[in-house]
Amino acid sequence: MFSLIESLSAVWSELMATGNKMKSNRGAAKRFHKTKSGKIKRERAYLRHIRRSKSPKQKRRLRHQTFVSSAEHKRVVQMLAGA
Repeated sequence: MFSLIESLSAVWSELMATGNKMKSNRGAAKRFHKTKSGKIKRERAYLRHIRRSKSPKQKRRLRHQTFVSSAEHKRVVQMLAGA
């Protein structure tokens, strides 16, 4: 019984020494995905409604995913820190 308490206290002290885990922003986790090369993929905007006024070419281009710009990359990485 005593060894069990010692082992539990050792695990607890290790857990407390590492600190808290980072939480990822759940909205960002659903919208962005990391690639193996470290880039971040995202969906394009402007395709949810009012499609009649958009040309077929524009709607076709909007279907494809793209990468997050270099200006926004750091901010998105911070939001995905826990993922």
